[in-house]
Amino acid sequence: VQAARRLAERLIPHDQATAVKLAAPAYGAGASRLREGNRAAERGEWAEAVGHWQAVVAENPDSHAALYNLALGYEALRDYRQAEQFASAALEKSDSERYREARERIQLAARQLPVVLAQRGAAPGPAPQVAPAVYRLPATEPQRMPGTPMPGTWTNPADLGCLPYAR
Repeated sequence: VQAARRLAERLIPHDQATAVKLAAPAYGAGASRLREGNRAAERGEWAEAVGHWQAVVAENPDSHAALYNLALGYEALRDYRQAEQFASAALEKSDSERYREARERIQLAARQLPVVLAQRGAAPGPAPQVAPAVYRLPATEPQRMPGTPMPGTWTNPADLGCLPYAR
C-alpha cells in the first residue's frame, strides 16, 4: 500500500507542505513596510501583503527582497504569471539560490495548474478558479542582514491534486 501511495504521489499532483522563507531586512529603504507585508502574510492576508510589498517596490525598485516576497504573494494567490515576473526580477537584482528555486517552483505550478483543473472538472482559465494556497507562516522577527529571509511553510501550488486544505 505504501509503495502504491508513493507512486501515486509521484504521478499525480497533490498537496504537499514545502518550506519557504519571506525576505525581511532589518533596515534599509522600505524595510518597515516590507515587514508589515510579512505580518499580513502570516495572517493569511495575501492581497494586503502584496499591497505592502508593491509600495516598497514603488519606493525602491531595486529591493530584491520585496520583489521576491511579491513573487511568493502572487504564487499564494495563484497568479503565476505575475509571480514568475517578480521572481525573475528578484533574480536580476540578486542571484540567489532561494530566488531561483522559487521561480522554478512557480513555473512548475503554472504548467501543472491546467492539469489540476482538468482533473477537477474545471474549465481552463484564470487562477481565481482555484482557492489561494494555504501558507503556514510562524511569527517572525527581522534578521540582522538585509535580504536575509525569514522562515515559513506553505502548501506548494505545484502539488494541488485533491486540495485537502488544512488550517
